[in-house]
Amino acid sequence: RGVDALGEALGEGPILDAMREALGDGAPLGDLFAKTCGGEPAKLWDFFALRTEAGAQRQQIHADTPYQKTPPLFCAFIALQDVPFSMGSTLFVPGTHKNTKDRRAILDLASYADGRRDAALGSVESRYTMLKAGDAAFFDMRTLHAGTANFAAADGGSQRLILALTF
Repeated sequence: RGVDALGEALGEGPILDAMREALGDGAPLGDLFAKTCGGEPAKLWDFFALRTEAGAQRQQIHADTPYQKTPPLFCAFIALQDVPFSMGSTLFVPGTHKNTKDRRAILDLASYADGRRDAALGSVESRYTMLKAGDAAFFDMRTLHAGTANFAAADGGSQRLILALTF
């Protein structure tokens, strides 16, 4: 799945070992990426660690790609430790990757004084991830989502590390 080519570029090490385990032959996450990205070879778009600290504020609800009919990118957030709600889970708004261009314009970050965005967001049901170490949240990057607040340390917040893979 291209992991060995990555090894030729980067050299061997624990990061490449983790990539092989997550994406190698027979790995459920690798199979999911291959299937949703139209088969092999899917192109690695982004690979990074996302870190928040205790006391970090909540993100606004957003999508990582603008509206387009064909899904451009898929992402997996892989928890590097247990992530309870107090450490800032990710909120997803299921089905928003299927929105029409007009509906998506209402939901995107532009603020509307007439309240259409707030009304639209108030009418949908959201889901929160509470991942255990090694769990992954897989999503179409057109899906609206937001990182929730990482509480103050006194309230159970702590440094949160998430590995993000995008194809």
